[in-house]
Amino acid sequence: MDRCLYCNQSLEHGATLIELLINHDVLCPMCRHELIRNKKKFIINNIPVDACYIYNDFFSSLLVQYKDCMDEALKSVFLFNHRMIFHVKYWGYTLVPMPSSKDKIKDRGFNHVLGMFEWCKNEKYCCLEKTSNQKQVTSTSIQRQKMIGNIRCTKDVKHIKKILLVDDVCTTGSTLKGALEALSSFEGKIKIFVIATHPLNLKKVVR
Repeated sequence: MDRCLYCNQSLEHGATLIELLINHDVLCPMCRHELIRNKKKFIINNIPVDACYIYNDFFSSLLVQYKDCMDEALKSVFLFNHRMIFHVKYWGYTLVPMPSSKDKIKDRGFNHVLGMFEWCKNEKYCCLEKTSNQKQVTSTSIQRQKMIGNIRCTKDVKHIKKILLVDDVCTTGSTLKGALEALSSFEGKIKIFVIATHPLNLKKVVR
């Protein structure tokens, strides 16, 4: 019997009759229901941002288990139910992931953001690099603002027509602002997609 990739319960655990008939998820319904879907866009530097979920305790624990406990099998759970819509909405965009420090990637043995989008057929282009290893979770608001200038573009992007910046979580938006600054000379179209957003960001909602 197939089991939930997070709680290891049966995929039928907590399922309704309809879910039993149509469910093809990798999370059981009990875990999937803990993820709070987001239906609103918010703005960073005048660019609307799409986010699948609202960042909550369950999403945090899922993310920690994936990237800090190096449970790479969880990479498919975050966007499992969004893949078809994602392919249609962002067809033709080149995915540019937010950078992790080289030390973190070396410790984990994988790039956690790229892993979340491994299923996606869009071209992926890792052209951004952090110039500082300062963690956002341990940074003050002033330090986070300084992080905006701590990202640089290390590759030519002239051949790209449309960029989709992707990240796991948007908290203050400083990393994404830094990426936009690093790509300020890019003349094509840029969109932003994050898997989860802090609820405070939804105060800057696009109707």
